[in-house]
Amino acid sequence: MLTSGIILCSCSSPKNLLKSLSNHRFSLDYPYNSEIIDCDQKVKIAIGAAKFDSFSALTNVSKVKRSAYPFIFINTFSEEFWINLGQSSLEESFSDFFVTSFFRESRRTGCYEIVDNPKDADYVVDFILKDVKTESVYKIHDLVIFLGCYYLTNHRESGSKANTSMEIQLRLIGESGRWEKTYMLEKEMPLYGNNYHDIDGLRYNFMENMAESLSITTQECIEMIIKDINLNILYKKAE
Repeated sequence: MLTSGIILCSCSSPKNLLKSLSNHRFSLDYPYNSEIIDCDQKVKIAIGAAKFDSFSALTNVSKVKRSAYPFIFINTFSEEFWINLGQSSLEESFSDFFVTSFFRESRRTGCYEIVDNPKDADYVVDFILKDVKTESVYKIHDLVIFLGCYYLTNHRESGSKANTSMEIQLRLIGESGRWEKTYMLEKEMPLYGNNYHDIDGLRYNFMENMAESLSITTQECIEMIIKDINLNILYKKAE
């Protein structure tokens, strides 16, 4: 929680908060440190389609709650904003990040070779993003204490944990047939370091945490997909 400055009243707007939260863009990149698997890579795989239209183009801020308690000597104002992470807050395209991460992880743990041309592949992989959301709550609280002709004020802000939900469909198509699976994931990312000497630092950390939540959820999803592709390939070989 952050305490700073003097303020006369609570009059924040979603537009003003969004402008502040949009001052920076964040990378989704994560350390590719999964254990390298040494296996047969004679099977070739290429990506056919990657449809990620359901990912929000813009980060969105909406006010979900506002309360005011005016008393004779004390006034309190509280506001809660719902934040939805969008492409506008990211350094790279989410679809490009997903595909690149799939390539990089496949080279470490995939029992197949990645090729660029689907015509040269034994299997073609399609990714269809059904839904993805990274959301959190941001709170602003103001306190005004009246002391005769003077007043004291206290302004506090705090962020909350980030919640990411993802639903993505995988299609694996080859000469031996077609295999499909839908992956549904939900992850929570606690917000650490919620104490800052300035509001900008707090808001930066808040948005960075949301991006990290999306990144880690994507990493887990890709690792699950590669594991299933490996098992599917091994099953086809055993037939």
